[in-house]
Amino acid sequence: MHLGLSNKVLASIFHLEDKRSVSRVIHSVRKAMMSDFVQHYLGFHHINRQTVIDHHTTAIAKELLLYTPNQLALVIDSTYLYVQKSTNNEFQRRSYSLHKHRNLVKVSGESDLFSSKYNKFSSFLL
Repeated sequence: MHLGLSNKVLASIFHLEDKRSVSRVIHSVRKAMMSDFVQHYLGFHHINRQTVIDHHTTAIAKELLLYTPNQLALVIDSTYLYVQKSTNNEFQRRSYSLHKHRNLVKVSGESDLFSSKYNKFSSFLL
């Protein structure tokens, strides 16, 4: 999907009848992901504050950054990603940076600090 292929091309790749079938499949997948996956695994709604404090904040983060035991340390970082020129003219205009003279999209990630035993820097909740 991230390749930006047309529904007609996707229909021929996946041996579907027509581009409307592709549209229905994409709609079904999106709906299923929003109801079954996103709510449970992405964003801050799938986990509460106390669980993050109790199970996802290491002793190092607590000792270095927090003043009281019930505090939470979060890291919020943003960056710009270069995107290729789009055939969608509206997106092309909205993503163009006059300062950098290229098409950029700003993404942001939030995580609790030093939270994962597998990834010692941070584990993204996003």
